[in-house]
Order: sequence, then structure tokens, then C-alpha cells
Amino acid sequence: MATKLAHHSKQVGKCFNPDTIHKLRTLFKKFRALLRWQAAGKKVYSDFKKVYNQAGAIRNLQVAQQILKEDTLTSAAFNAWLTARLTRLEKEWGCTDHKRPLKQLLEGISNLEIICSKHNNFFEKKMKKIQQIINDAVVTDNSIHDCRKAMKDIQYVCAYCEKKNASSRSIKKIPVQQIKAITEQVGAFNDQCLLINLLENFTVGKTLSLTQANMLDIWGKKRYATRKALISSIRHLKRYRSNNAQL
Repeated sequence: MATKLAHHSKQVGKCFNPDTIHKLRTLFKKFRALLRWQAAGKKVYSDFKKVYNQAGAIRNLQVAQQILKEDTLTSAAFNAWLTARLTRLEKEWGCTDHKRPLKQLLEGISNLEIICSKHNNFFEKKMKKIQQIINDAVVTDNSIHDCRKAMKDIQYVCAYCEKKNASSRSIKKIPVQQIKAITEQVGAFNDQCLLINLLENFTVGKTLSLTQANMLDIWGKKRYATRKALISSIRHLKRYRSNNAQL
């Protein structure tokens, strides 16, 4: 996995292929989940997270442009603004030294031995965090994002253990498929939030055109409906029973 991460990091700047950027970010999330599971500490991947975030900023604009291509409403000025921002971020990527954080990451995990039986309470803590967040009186967008991070950690660690034929009793109690479906819902919700935030940033201090106002109205309604369905899905997430506690 570390070798693939290094490969994709080097490939991103060649043509900023969306698939390559997506693979880089997904691999890092998988890698980070395993490190959290093994309690390796943030120091191992802290510097590389900057690379991850930089790639994410580029990918956000690419996703927005792709969605707009398929949308019935479009704003030429907004599209031009997105293109200009994307060009700037690509130049910044080319001027950034990614070798040092990658080297730090690879050196940090050089002696790491993943023990599948280690930290069985990892799943219990993650599931409890999800339940606590979603049962709050006010569920914010940041809360939903935190839920997704916890779910992704569970999903990736379970997949790793299954691949290694090391699924424990604790892992078999995890509703993995349900969690995976919810994370996909959150992904769609995040894309809707992304579009709205970008258009709002573009129109700061400007008078909205009729088209732009309609775009915000339509996207806002879609976002509201998706958010409502999403929260319901998380609240109906099958409860996890550990050997020591019931959530």
C-alpha cells in the first residue's frame, strides 16, 4: 500500500488526472485508518496530510466542473472562475516539495508490524462516536463529516482484516455493508455542499444573476433532502454489540 501511495504521489503532477488524485486520497485514507487502528500516532502521517489536503482542493474543483457539465443550469462566469482557481492550485502543486513528507511517512512505517488482534476496542469506540454524534440535538455538517471519517476507518480496517483472513468476532458484528452505503450517501451530500460553497464564495460582494440564484435554490433543496435522508440512515444504523458494552 505504501508503494502505491508513493507511486500515485509522483503521478499526480504529470497531468492531474482525476482518477489518480482520487486513488492517492483513497489510499491515504486507508493507510491512515490502519495507523489509527494500530495506535501508531499522527506524527507518522502529519506532514503527508498536507499533500492529501492539497490534492483534495484540486479534486474538489474537478468534481464541481464535472457535475456542472451534467447540470441543466450553468454560469459561464462561475465556470471561468473555477478554471482559474484550478490552474492556480495546479501551479502550487508543481512548486511544492512532496518528497520530504512522503519520505517521512515511509520511514515512519518502515518498522510497523500490523497486528490484527490489536486494539479490539477500536470498533467499539468508532461506533460509539457515530452514535453520539448523530444523537445530538443539532447535527451539523461537520458532525456528518466526522461520522463519515469514523465509518471509513471501520470500513477500511474491516476490509484489511478480511483480506488477511483475520476477521475476529468483533469485526463480524460490524454492519459493514450498511456503513459503506451510508458513506456513499455522505459523499453525494458533500458534493452538493461543495457546489453551494464554491458558488457562494464566487458571488461574495457580487449581485447574483437569475441563473446563479436558481442554481443555489435548486442545489439547496437537493442538499436539504439528501441531508434529511442521510441523518435517517445513520440513525437507523444497526447497533453494535461488543463483548463489553452495548451502544
